[in-house]
Amino acid sequence: MALHLPPWVPIAGPQEGLCAHGRSTGGPIPSRYSHIDLTASQGMQREAAAGLELRTRHRRGGTRKGYSMARRIVDGVQIHPDNVRDMFAFFARFAQQADDQRGSPKWDAGSDEVSSLRIAWKLWGGDAGRAWSRARRRQLDAADKEDGAKSLSPWVQRSEADRAVYWRAWLDRVQGPTERKIRAQWRRGARGHVPRSGPAVLQADRSNARRAQVRGSPRHLARADGRDPNG
Repeated sequence: MALHLPPWVPIAGPQEGLCAHGRSTGGPIPSRYSHIDLTASQGMQREAAAGLELRTRHRRGGTRKGYSMARRIVDGVQIHPDNVRDMFAFFARFAQQADDQRGSPKWDAGSDEVSSLRIAWKLWGGDAGRAWSRARRRQLDAADKEDGAKSLSPWVQRSEADRAVYWRAWLDRVQGPTERKIRAQWRRGARGHVPRSGPAVLQADRSNARRAQVRGSPRHLARADGRDPNG
Protein backbone atom coordinates (compact mmCIF):
# COMPACT_ATOMS: atom_id res chain seq x y z
CA MET A 1 0.00 0.00 0.00
CA ALA A 2 1.47 3.31 -1.10
CA LEU A 3 1.84 6.03 1.47
CA HIS A 4 0.33 9.35 0.36
CA LEU A 5 1.46 12.29 2.43
CA PRO A 6 0.57 15.97 2.04
CA PRO A 7 2.72 17.75 -0.56
CA TRP A 8 4.11 20.11 2.06
CA VAL A 9 5.70 17.22 3.98
CA PRO A 10 9.20 16.58 2.56
CA ILE A 11 10.26 12.95 2.45
CA ALA A 12 13.86 11.83 2.57
CA GLY A 13 15.58 8.54 2.97
CA PRO A 14 17.63 7.58 6.05
CA GLN A 15 20.90 9.40 6.61
CA GLU A 16 23.65 8.66 9.09
CA GLY A 17 22.68 10.45 12.30
CA LEU A 18 20.64 13.17 10.58
CA CYS A 19 17.08 13.60 9.37
CA ALA A 20 16.12 15.49 6.23
CA HIS A 21 16.18 18.82 8.07
CA GLY A 22 19.68 18.40 9.50
CA ARG A 23 18.57 17.78 13.10
CA SER A 24 20.33 15.10 15.06
CA THR A 25 18.40 11.89 15.63
CA GLY A 26 20.35 11.14 18.79
CA GLY A 27 23.77 10.27 17.40
CA PRO A 28 25.09 6.90 16.26
CA ILE A 29 23.02 3.91 17.28
CA PRO A 30 25.03 1.45 19.44
CA SER A 31 25.94 -1.79 17.72
CA ARG A 32 24.08 -3.88 20.30
CA TYR A 33 20.84 -2.65 18.73
CA SER A 34 21.81 -3.52 15.14
CA HIS A 35 19.33 -6.40 14.98
CA ILE A 36 16.37 -4.16 15.93
CA ASP A 37 14.36 -2.36 13.24
CA LEU A 38 14.06 1.20 14.53
CA THR A 39 12.32 2.63 11.48
CA ALA A 40 8.79 3.93 12.06
CA SER A 41 5.92 2.00 10.50
CA GLN A 42 3.67 3.41 7.79
CA GLY A 43 0.85 3.70 10.30
CA MET A 44 3.06 5.91 12.45
CA GLN A 45 4.00 8.02 9.44
CA ARG A 46 0.36 8.60 8.55
CA GLU A 47 -0.48 9.59 12.13
CA ALA A 48 2.53 11.91 12.45
CA ALA A 49 1.76 13.60 9.12
CA ALA A 50 -1.84 14.13 10.21
CA GLY A 51 -0.60 15.53 13.53
CA LEU A 52 1.64 18.03 11.75
CA GLU A 53 -1.27 19.15 9.59
CA LEU A 54 -3.54 19.57 12.63
CA ARG A 55 -0.85 21.49 14.49
CA THR A 56 -0.46 23.87 11.55
CA ARG A 57 -4.24 24.33 11.23
CA HIS A 58 -5.04 24.87 14.92
CA ARG A 59 -1.67 26.39 15.95
CA ARG A 60 -1.50 24.28 19.09
CA GLY A 61 -0.80 20.79 20.30
CA GLY A 62 2.52 19.15 21.10
CA THR A 63 5.81 20.54 22.33
CA ARG A 64 8.89 21.29 20.27
CA LYS A 65 10.13 17.81 21.11
CA GLY A 66 6.90 16.25 19.86
CA TYR A 67 7.12 18.27 16.66
CA SER A 68 10.70 17.14 16.12
CA MET A 69 9.71 13.52 16.72
CA ALA A 70 6.91 13.80 14.15
CA ARG A 71 9.37 15.08 11.54
CA ARG A 72 11.69 12.16 12.21
CA ILE A 73 8.84 9.68 11.90
CA VAL A 74 7.64 11.20 8.62
CA ASP A 75 11.18 11.44 7.23
CA GLY A 76 11.59 7.69 7.65
CA VAL A 77 14.91 7.83 9.48
CA GLN A 78 15.85 5.36 12.17
CA ILE A 79 14.70 6.52 15.57
CA HIS A 80 17.42 6.57 18.21
CA PRO A 81 16.88 4.19 21.18
CA ASP A 82 16.74 7.15 23.57
CA ASN A 83 13.89 8.63 21.51
CA VAL A 84 12.12 5.27 21.47
CA ARG A 85 12.12 5.33 25.27
CA ASP A 86 10.91 8.96 25.20
CA MET A 87 8.04 7.84 22.99
CA PHE A 88 7.14 5.00 25.34
CA ALA A 89 7.25 7.39 28.32
CA PHE A 90 4.96 9.89 26.56
CA PHE A 91 2.26 7.32 25.86
CA ALA A 92 2.53 5.85 29.35
CA ARG A 93 2.19 9.30 30.92
CA PHE A 94 -0.88 10.42 28.97
CA ALA A 95 -2.63 7.07 28.42
CA GLN A 96 -5.28 7.72 31.06
CA GLN A 97 -6.11 11.19 29.75
CA ALA A 98 -6.33 9.81 26.23
CA ASP A 99 -8.72 7.05 27.32
CA ASP A 100 -10.92 9.66 29.01
CA GLN A 101 -11.16 11.70 25.79
CA ARG A 102 -11.82 8.82 23.39
CA GLY A 103 -15.29 8.97 21.90
CA SER A 104 -15.66 12.70 22.56
CA PRO A 105 -15.24 15.69 20.20
CA LYS A 106 -11.87 16.33 21.82
CA TRP A 107 -10.55 13.09 20.28
CA ASP A 108 -12.15 13.71 16.87
CA ALA A 109 -9.40 14.97 14.56
CA GLY A 110 -12.00 16.50 12.24
CA SER A 111 -13.64 18.55 14.98
CA ASP A 112 -12.83 22.15 15.80
CA GLU A 113 -12.82 21.06 19.46
CA VAL A 114 -9.98 18.60 18.96
CA SER A 115 -7.75 18.70 22.04
CA SER A 116 -4.07 19.52 22.19
CA LEU A 117 -3.48 16.06 23.61
CA ARG A 118 -5.04 14.45 20.53
CA ILE A 119 -2.73 16.46 18.27
CA ALA A 120 0.31 15.58 20.38
CA TRP A 121 -0.78 11.93 20.39
CA LYS A 122 -0.69 11.92 16.60
CA LEU A 123 2.66 13.72 16.50
CA TRP A 124 4.21 10.84 18.45
CA GLY A 125 2.78 8.26 16.04
CA GLY A 126 -0.72 7.72 17.44
CA ASP A 127 -1.90 4.32 18.61
CA ALA A 128 0.46 2.70 16.10
CA GLY A 129 3.39 4.52 17.74
CA ARG A 130 2.23 3.43 21.17
CA ALA A 131 2.24 -0.26 20.20
CA TRP A 132 5.51 0.15 18.27
CA SER A 133 7.36 1.88 21.11
CA ARG A 134 6.18 -0.74 23.61
CA ALA A 135 7.51 -3.58 21.45
CA ARG A 136 10.78 -1.83 20.61
CA ARG A 137 11.40 -0.91 24.25
CA ARG A 138 11.18 -4.58 25.22
CA GLN A 139 13.73 -5.42 22.53
CA LEU A 140 16.05 -2.60 23.63
CA ASP A 141 15.88 -3.65 27.27
CA ALA A 142 16.65 -7.26 26.31
CA ALA A 143 19.66 -6.11 24.28
CA ASP A 144 20.87 -3.95 27.17
CA LYS A 145 20.54 -6.84 29.59
CA GLU A 146 22.44 -9.21 27.32
CA ASP A 147 25.19 -6.68 26.65
CA GLY A 148 25.45 -5.82 30.35
CA ALA A 149 25.78 -9.47 31.34
CA LYS A 150 28.70 -9.82 28.93
CA SER A 151 30.53 -6.74 30.22
CA LEU A 152 30.17 -7.32 33.96
CA SER A 153 32.80 -9.21 35.90
CA PRO A 154 31.88 -12.60 37.41
CA TRP A 155 31.94 -11.09 40.92
CA VAL A 156 29.40 -8.41 39.95
CA GLN A 157 27.20 -10.99 38.24
CA ARG A 158 27.15 -13.13 41.37
CA SER A 159 26.27 -10.06 43.44
CA GLU A 160 23.40 -8.95 41.21
CA ALA A 161 20.88 -10.49 43.60
CA ASP A 162 22.27 -8.38 46.44
CA ARG A 163 23.00 -4.99 44.91
CA ALA A 164 23.08 -3.25 48.27
CA VAL A 165 26.17 -5.20 49.29
CA TYR A 166 27.98 -4.35 46.07
CA TRP A 167 27.21 -0.62 46.16
CA ARG A 168 27.98 -0.37 49.87
CA ALA A 169 31.41 -1.86 49.22
CA TRP A 170 31.93 0.49 46.29
CA LEU A 171 31.04 3.55 48.38
CA ASP A 172 33.34 2.45 51.17
CA ARG A 173 36.21 2.16 48.72
CA VAL A 174 35.57 5.55 47.13
CA GLN A 175 34.56 7.68 50.10
CA GLY A 176 36.84 6.29 52.76
CA PRO A 177 36.07 7.03 56.44
CA THR A 178 33.39 9.65 57.04
CA GLU A 179 33.05 11.99 60.03
CA ARG A 180 30.46 9.65 61.55
CA LYS A 181 32.83 6.69 61.27
CA ILE A 182 35.69 8.70 62.76
CA ARG A 183 33.62 9.71 65.79
CA ALA A 184 32.49 6.10 66.29
CA GLN A 185 36.06 4.82 66.08
CA TRP A 186 37.33 7.31 68.66
CA ARG A 187 34.41 6.60 70.99
CA ARG A 188 35.51 2.96 70.91
CA GLY A 189 39.07 4.03 71.68
CA ALA A 190 40.39 2.91 68.30
CA ARG A 191 42.55 5.04 66.05
CA GLY A 192 41.00 5.87 62.71
CA HIS A 193 42.57 4.23 59.72
CA VAL A 194 42.56 5.64 56.20
CA PRO A 195 43.51 3.10 53.51
CA ARG A 196 46.17 4.32 51.12
CA SER A 197 45.64 1.75 48.41
CA GLY A 198 42.02 2.28 47.40
CA PRO A 199 41.10 5.94 46.79
CA ALA A 200 43.51 8.63 45.71
CA VAL A 201 46.06 9.91 48.19
CA LEU A 202 44.34 13.29 48.13
CA GLN A 203 41.16 11.74 49.48
CA ALA A 204 43.14 10.13 52.27
CA ASP A 205 44.79 13.43 53.14
CA ARG A 206 41.40 15.11 53.35
CA SER A 207 40.15 12.36 55.65
CA ASN A 208 43.20 12.77 57.88
CA ALA A 209 42.63 16.51 58.06
CA ARG A 210 38.96 16.02 58.90
CA ARG A 211 39.83 13.52 61.64
CA ALA A 212 42.25 16.02 63.14
CA GLN A 213 39.56 18.67 63.03
CA VAL A 214 37.13 16.41 64.86
CA ARG A 215 39.71 15.51 67.49
CA GLY A 216 40.55 19.17 68.04
CA SER A 217 36.99 20.39 68.44
CA PRO A 218 36.00 21.82 71.89
CA ARG A 219 33.30 19.17 72.32
CA HIS A 220 35.77 16.34 71.71
CA LEU A 221 38.37 17.83 74.07
CA ALA A 222 35.71 18.24 76.76
CA ARG A 223 34.75 14.59 76.43
CA ALA A 224 38.39 13.56 76.58
CA ASP A 225 38.84 15.51 79.87
CA GLY A 226 35.67 14.03 81.35
CA ARG A 227 33.81 17.34 81.31
CA ASP A 228 30.28 18.00 80.11
CA PRO A 229 30.63 19.36 76.53
CA ASN A 230 27.41 21.34 76.99
CA GLY A 231 28.47 22.88 80.28
